[in-house]
Amino acid sequence: VVTVIMTGVCAVSSYALSRFDFRGKTAFMYWMLLLVVMPFSAMMAPIYSMFLFLQLENTLFGVILIITAFQIPYNTWILKGYFDAIPTELEEAAWLDGCSRFGGLVRVIFPLAKGGLAVAAILAFVVAWNEFTVPFVLISEADKLPAAVLLESLIARSMGGHHTPLGHSTGHIAAFSVLYLLPVLLF
Repeated sequence: VVTVIMTGVCAVSSYALSRFDFRGKTAFMYWMLLLVVMPFSAMMAPIYSMFLFLQLENTLFGVILIITAFQIPYNTWILKGYFDAIPTELEEAAWLDGCSRFGGLVRVIFPLAKGGLAVAAILAFVVAWNEFTVPFVLISEADKLPAAVLLESLIARSMGGHHTPLGHSTGHIAAFSVLYLLPVLLF
């Protein structure tokens, strides 16, 4: 879900940042860059209190929302470079042939930027799949925990001498690790 939402939002926003000039564009771009370099752990306490207030703790919607929000600046910055490299003359030719701005975007620009869109989608999927901090802090029910948190809990329990839910063998942990890796490899 994060991959689909993030790729769509970043494709449109990075296109707008690439093609349109508006007041405050440079400041906005630097603000996005600042969000990319800010450590996520420094913002987790205010996010947690905000999610308690909004009653989004222990929900997958809240986890999807926060992971998507933190990936948008980085992927928008990446996709803007792809859209900057596409000549505007191709889009203008589509407009002369009768396409609207949106039609030119869908029929001309997006097919030319499919490599960049694929990179953004892959990055979004890998980051969302491997995200540990957000679900670890925001989700307390075991049936809602993603695989990254479950794998860590299996390893922590086996290191502490406790029996894991799958058994106490390290072979079980290795098998779960391979299963954890398969979706990323397939994607």
